[in-house]
Amino acid sequence: MDLSKAPKPPKIPAWRNVIYAWGKLRQQEGPAYFFLLPLSIVCEVAAPLLAVGLPSVVVRMYQTGSPWQTIAWTILALASALTFLNLGKSFCQDRLTSIPFFFRLDMGHKFLARCVTRSYQQAESPAGQASMMMAQQSIYAGDEIGIEALVLAAGNSLCQMAGFVVYFLISAQLNPWILLVILATTFGIALLNGRKNRLQNAHFEVEAKSNENIIRVANRIMDSKYAKDIHLYNMKAWLLGTLDSLIGLHLSRSSAYCRKLFTLQLGKQLLILLRDGLVYGYLISRMVTGSLSVADFILFAGVASGISAWLSGLAEQCSNLKSNSDILSHYRLFMEELPQAKKQAAPPKVQVPNPGRAHELRLEHVYFQYPESQDYALEDVSLTLHPGEKLALVGANGAGKSTLVKLLCGLYHPTKGKILLDGVDVSTLSPEDYFQEFSVVFQEVFAFAFPLSSNVACTPNDQIDEARLRESLRLAGLAEKVESLPKGAETSLLRTLDKEGVELSGGQMQRLMLARALYKNASMLLLDEPTAALDPLAELDMYQHYNQFAQGKTCVFISHRLSSTRFCDRVIFLENGHITESGTHDALMAQAGSYAHMFQIQSHYYQLKEGEENG
Repeated sequence: MDLSKAPKPPKIPAWRNVIYAWGKLRQQEGPAYFFLLPLSIVCEVAAPLLAVGLPSVVVRMYQTGSPWQTIAWTILALASALTFLNLGKSFCQDRLTSIPFFFRLDMGHKFLARCVTRSYQQAESPAGQASMMMAQQSIYAGDEIGIEALVLAAGNSLCQMAGFVVYFLISAQLNPWILLVILATTFGIALLNGRKNRLQNAHFEVEAKSNENIIRVANRIMDSKYAKDIHLYNMKAWLLGTLDSLIGLHLSRSSAYCRKLFTLQLGKQLLILLRDGLVYGYLISRMVTGSLSVADFILFAGVASGISAWLSGLAEQCSNLKSNSDILSHYRLFMEELPQAKKQAAPPKVQVPNPGRAHELRLEHVYFQYPESQDYALEDVSLTLHPGEKLALVGANGAGKSTLVKLLCGLYHPTKGKILLDGVDVSTLSPEDYFQEFSVVFQEVFAFAFPLSSNVACTPNDQIDEARLRESLRLAGLAEKVESLPKGAETSLLRTLDKEGVELSGGQMQRLMLARALYKNASMLLLDEPTAALDPLAELDMYQHYNQFAQGKTCVFISHRLSSTRFCDRVIFLENGHITESGTHDALMAQAGSYAHMFQIQSHYYQLKEGEENG
């Protein structure tokens, strides 16, 4: 996956993304987070300050001759307050960590909903796929990357800022040069932390690609589907060598990354050593000269260390905020929730005319061009599909047949030209209503890891029409196979969720897709090479068997093999995105053009095949 193809989101200030995330958080999880955050900040700042101040107070009381009972009660009171603050901090942190986690899960549900509701053309394009991959980092990369990390970084930034302000005010009595040293070294540490974050982000991208390649090769080695070829073609040494090479490259890059990381960590520790040496040297010199008491030394030593920690933490959290804000911008772009995106109000959609009945479908000078292509996949295609007509769409591979069927069923939209359903421009129709008028079977076959019955009906079990299910399986030629399964139609497909699931063969999977289309029983039927895994004679037999079901429906049979043409009312021959021949099977044979030539070649093959089987 080339993530460079992902569209670039507009630059959004981090604070605006924080407001967006907080708004979504309050909307989905309620106001609890925003009550707990200020309480947590108070506990986070007060607890370490009290821990620093307690020894100073005790030493001061001892030096001034306070009674031991007073000292004991003071220690008990301050220790109790510190315990209370630490308990409050722990309680708040637990809740302030869990709320963003559940918020991320809820946002993940919205992300998946967006994945299945965006247009097919958007989802299929390289840019659309890259956009989805970038957006999902905001949800599925854990709690250190994305929207959860942004919420946590925003809360932590406020806490670090509050701590820095309080400690800075307390340390105002120190020499300004010492404060400048603290700020300068902390700024240097922040720069090193920023460099470390950039290094980590760059390494993360390289590591993700490297891991993807390693996992892909390892999965091929472990996948039983490839075991036959691996053994028969002696591919073991080649595959293991490739895997070793990928792992070696991964380790080499990781070693270089670790060396750079160590250098940055060393620089950071040297700056800390410089800061502490100067600060403690200054405080000790004042204490030796008598201008600073032991109690004040203890207090200011803790405060000086604390102010640097708060400032370093603030810089680190701001860096996290920036990097996660950029990631969230990709999510918002994918979800179409950017403030800069000026959406035009879509005109109200009209209802499909005569739903559930055979329709007339007309293409008027339709052109289609894929986003990253310079040429048209279809060019100036005009075609009328009459109600109840059976149309065979044939041509060589790459002629544009699958593209045309995706245009017919509404998955693609014309680059130029119009598609009309019963005289109504399909762009004005509700996509969901329009889809209901089509049963479509594509070349690509797939199954969900659910019971076979659910794969056919595409509805929950309690809504399945059992009689229609049985009839669909019978017409698709799967009834006998289903009866042989342990749980019949309730047998799970694949072994992803059920260890007792079954794996169907390629031909059985294509019959399953046919059964799915038959169960839907839509008024328009599109078959895009659904029998490609069958041999030509078996394909012819299935088409003839299937033709009985298609009576009264508007049908399009797409194939580069010509089994479907004899029982169709009309044949369209596609070449290089153009309709070059149109007519009945007999008329096109009489023309002796490209269609007749292809049919004669395939007929010869059928005869040879039939002779082999009979012989």
